[in-house]
Amino acid sequence: MINCNRSHLIRLVAVGLILPSLLISSTEQSTSASNQKQLAADRHRFYRKLAYFHAPINFQDTEVLGQSQDEGNNSSVDAPIQRRGDFMTRFDFDGDWNGLNNWANFAKRPPDDYRKDLMARAFMYYSVVETATHYYIVYCAFHAQDREPRCSDAACHENDLEGGLHMVKKGPENGGMGTLWLMMYLAHDYWFTYLTPAGRAAGIKRGGRPPHETPEKAHHYNADFIYDVVWRGVTPDGKLFAPRDPHAPSDERAPPGAVFRPTTWAEPWGHGMYGWPGADAQSPYDKYRKPGYPWKDGFINGDGVIYYPGAQAGIPDYRKQVDIVPYALIDIFEPGGMWDRRERQIDWNMDGCGGGAKGAQDCAWGYYGTFRGERWGTDKANAPWRWDHNDDHLPPGMQAFDPLRLIEEYNNLSAVPPDQLSRVYTNNRYLGIPDGTRPNRPLPLATAGERVRVVKPGEVFVLDGSRSQTGDLNGRGFLLYRWESNAEDWQESGWQQPWLQKSLTREGTYRVKLTVNDGDHEASDEVTVIVTPDKLFFDDFQNAYPQTGWRFLGQTWQQKDGLLLMRRPGAGLNAALVVGQSFPADLTVETLARLDLLYPEAGEPFGVGVAYTDLTQGVSALLFGLTGTRRIDSLDNPSRRHLTEVAFYDVSPQKRARLGDRILTYTDGSSKTYELKRWYHIKLAIEGGQRLKAKLWPLGSVEPDWMYHQTLDHPKRGAPMPLLAAGTTTNGEAAFDYFLVTASK
Repeated sequence: MINCNRSHLIRLVAVGLILPSLLISSTEQSTSASNQKQLAADRHRFYRKLAYFHAPINFQDTEVLGQSQDEGNNSSVDAPIQRRGDFMTRFDFDGDWNGLNNWANFAKRPPDDYRKDLMARAFMYYSVVETATHYYIVYCAFHAQDREPRCSDAACHENDLEGGLHMVKKGPENGGMGTLWLMMYLAHDYWFTYLTPAGRAAGIKRGGRPPHETPEKAHHYNADFIYDVVWRGVTPDGKLFAPRDPHAPSDERAPPGAVFRPTTWAEPWGHGMYGWPGADAQSPYDKYRKPGYPWKDGFINGDGVIYYPGAQAGIPDYRKQVDIVPYALIDIFEPGGMWDRRERQIDWNMDGCGGGAKGAQDCAWGYYGTFRGERWGTDKANAPWRWDHNDDHLPPGMQAFDPLRLIEEYNNLSAVPPDQLSRVYTNNRYLGIPDGTRPNRPLPLATAGERVRVVKPGEVFVLDGSRSQTGDLNGRGFLLYRWESNAEDWQESGWQQPWLQKSLTREGTYRVKLTVNDGDHEASDEVTVIVTPDKLFFDDFQNAYPQTGWRFLGQTWQQKDGLLLMRRPGAGLNAALVVGQSFPADLTVETLARLDLLYPEAGEPFGVGVAYTDLTQGVSALLFGLTGTRRIDSLDNPSRRHLTEVAFYDVSPQKRARLGDRILTYTDGSSKTYELKRWYHIKLAIEGGQRLKAKLWPLGSVEPDWMYHQTLDHPKRGAPMPLLAAGTTTNGEAAFDYFLVTASK
């Protein structure tokens, strides 16, 4: 099977605009490049406006008991300052991108005037992924310290990034900003869903896979595993307004300029984020449901910071019980930002070494999506493209790479009309769509394992793509995997694990395609899965030497690199026969063949056949495959062209006869003839040694019905021997990927 590596198609799409075709002249090319830059800039501005519109009000709980000073020195700060350890900030709050000094720098005593505490300026990161119907916005808050009242390496760690995903339906509503359908927030490695009225009206409901197997394991007490979003209004100057219905984003009593926003709550110390349960509700996390954690005004013990989206980054006053502060948004994809720096400061070159070594600034060891950090627990903080549910079967980072797939894992979207839910991403920079983040990066290598698999209907089979690798980073960089097929009962799926477990019920030959994505480019490989209950013989030529039972006619057959090759055939019929095994009179032979060379004068076909040995009739063979068109025939009949004809042949020591009166030709659905260097399935069925039918189709297309038929005047006698045919004399060269013999029905 062919391994197809390709760079991602450039499909620049902006809001409501599609790029015109690139023109030829240098002036026009320059203009087109300028247009592309302008469209990208327009999209960036729109995404920022979109992210601002749907950004949450975050109730950040704070605790004076949290250990935020360095080295456990309780005398270094007083109790109110320790509350500061729960403040949102940005990764480079201290002016550098070194994750190894963040704990210590944030633990330094702040200025007495909190307004000069620039390290505590409030920010929230965001990214936008787009399909034809939705925007998927990731919001995440960074903290320099993940802490506890008393730290240990197991409980605390340097750097912390927590957040969630908003699903926004496109539309003219809200000035073109669309409508929020749901939020999902990850806390302590579990995803929780929060629905809006619009999401419920669209048909989203309980379903999918709940985040816990039993109620006893649950960190929440909602039987449906789904909450409702709690809304609050906020004015530009930071005044909050509570609507009559906390689950509705509207109220006619709202003050002028108030914007209704979804609300979230972040716990103290560990900063896990949830949908805010409301001012008088209990904490959504059972750790804080104990008597020692009284809930007051939407916070544990009544103290915290209410962050709301603003034009500037505010600074909380750590002396206040409750402060209301604006935060500014940071695009994860901004130039020189978090995504651009993922290889050194965050992913450590993605070479997967780790091994418990601490991450020195120039350390080459690390894990994909893991922030370097050594204070307390080593390297425990994750970037958004590594967030993962604790006990699901999805790859990490699905809210970035394939957010719809993540949403469908935990929610039932079956009632949402299909035309309201596109699965095609038009812009996703995590996947390098539309234009790749680093176009010059080496392409990854996709390897789906075996090239051909023969299974019975309903039989479970496993395909293994784990040998795929990135083109750089010693091949050990992070990859996403997607398995697709043209099989009728194949369910559409998103990004998955390297392994695929499947079963197919309908007989036929199917193409299964593995696509891997490294964040910049895609590569693909294919497996042919043949579903049949009647396998008699099969060889995919993966061994170093031919299987026992093969007999080769001709001098230049080679088995190499998983292929059976015929190179520069000699005189006489070139065939590979299966001997030493009994076969029924009714059988089907099939191969995947590639013509590398075919002379016009080639008569006997390259393809498949069955040989017969009879005491009275002697040795003969029935063949079907690709054949040449002699020059004299083209002169006599201009409609006959080379690389168009197929033929049935009856070959024996006494004769080499083309069967039938008609000239058989091949074209695919687009009237395209067969080509050299391209793979084709060739299939021949023989019934009773007399009735023949055959078909031919290119790799990757759907298997057709029988295309060619022929009946002999007299049936062949004797024991049938299936074979691969490669013409006669020096008429061409060919490669065969597999050979399958089944009983005809």
